[in-house]
Amino acid sequence: MHICSGFIICGVVMRIWREIRILLFFILLIGTINVEAKRVQVREPAFPQVWYKLDTALVNPSLCDTINLPTSYTMMMVYQSLQPDSTQQLWKINRTDDRYYSIGTHCSTTEQSNTSLYHSQDQSTPYIYTLQHTIKQDTSYHDIAQLFIGADSQIDSSHIMLYEAAYFDHRLPKYQSLMFQTYLALKYGITLDNVPYIATSGDTLWDVKKSRDFYHHIQGVGTNTEYNFVSTRSTSLEDSTISILVRDTLPTDSYVLLGDNNAESSWLQYEDDLFILQKIWKMSVVGQCDSILLRLNLRNLQDTNSDTLQIVILDNDYNIIGHIDSDSIDSTSSYSYYIIYPHNGMYFSICSRFTYRPTAKLRRSRIAQDIEEHDYVNITPNPTDGDFILSIHLAEEKSVVVIIQDMSGKTIHYQILNNIKDYTYKGRISTQGCYVVSISDKKHNVIATKELIVL
Repeated sequence: MHICSGFIICGVVMRIWREIRILLFFILLIGTINVEAKRVQVREPAFPQVWYKLDTALVNPSLCDTINLPTSYTMMMVYQSLQPDSTQQLWKINRTDDRYYSIGTHCSTTEQSNTSLYHSQDQSTPYIYTLQHTIKQDTSYHDIAQLFIGADSQIDSSHIMLYEAAYFDHRLPKYQSLMFQTYLALKYGITLDNVPYIATSGDTLWDVKKSRDFYHHIQGVGTNTEYNFVSTRSTSLEDSTISILVRDTLPTDSYVLLGDNNAESSWLQYEDDLFILQKIWKMSVVGQCDSILLRLNLRNLQDTNSDTLQIVILDNDYNIIGHIDSDSIDSTSSYSYYIIYPHNGMYFSICSRFTYRPTAKLRRSRIAQDIEEHDYVNITPNPTDGDFILSIHLAEEKSVVVIIQDMSGKTIHYQILNNIKDYTYKGRISTQGCYVVSISDKKHNVIATKELIVL
């Protein structure tokens, strides 16, 4: 009898335990689904409830929008202080009962809490400011509020230059915050503060851990449809030695970024007469990009008394494994270099050969002598917004044919020049695209072929 009772009790216990295990399984499954759903949601971009995207920077802004009073919110602004030594109002949330929450350049203050949040960022240059603010809950207030960006009707203390502002009615998870900060950083050429660059697709564009030594002066071109970001040219606001340009709009979720090692733009001897810049760049490529144009700003180099300036491709140990000659030269300001199929993780710098160190006057004489002895064709500026100058110098007087064609082969300019040695043509092309400029003699011998980019 006791044995039968024991079997019955064991059976009941095992049945209960089996049902408990099934219940626990479903609880864990539902929890996993919820966690995964939240994870996917966080990896999707967040969109501002109030968004001011300005065509040009607005001086002393005073913008107003009606909002529901939040319990917490996120604000991101790109601004530059016009009076960095004194506190300027960035935004203010006004309630209808005369209570308010005001945020300034040097501190965050509210009527309710009177707290201060100081940030030491140099505000004399454009700066991305992000603040997540929790408002003390007031259950008795259910009315709407007014959001002022910059000055409001009561206080004129917003002496700033506003580039863009975005208000979110909740605290953004870190991933979504980084997505929007990445968009702002690439749009304005501002380097973020040692955090990863995250695209709206979820791709990591710049890994702070893998590229820590090159986390300086980051710039980038790219495209995303979520924030309507289309960038075909980019220059870091902090260092304009190198700029990136692309011929056409990159495909959606495609990007090219550059960062440098923060070294000086001075020359170090690599071997014999070959010198290389201390400054080295690293490239990050995500998505599809067939070619880019790198423009070297000569004004940023400490010494350009060189016969040639080339881009040199480096391996991981910074040994030279390749070089790229300039595609076009504007000797007064910049050199341009095409890189076909740029790849992720590529290192490069600038090199030059010095056979001796001539004075500027001697070097100009040497260039003039080289031009006299050889045919020389140059297009400036290149790339251009439309207007360009074609300069032709021939070693001896001859007749030539100048032809400009688009990429489909259609001729948009044809000109015969009889018995010339020096000739300058000022032209304009209003349609964006890539054009081929060819100069040949009357026997169809090609003297020079140049590529002209109209952006």
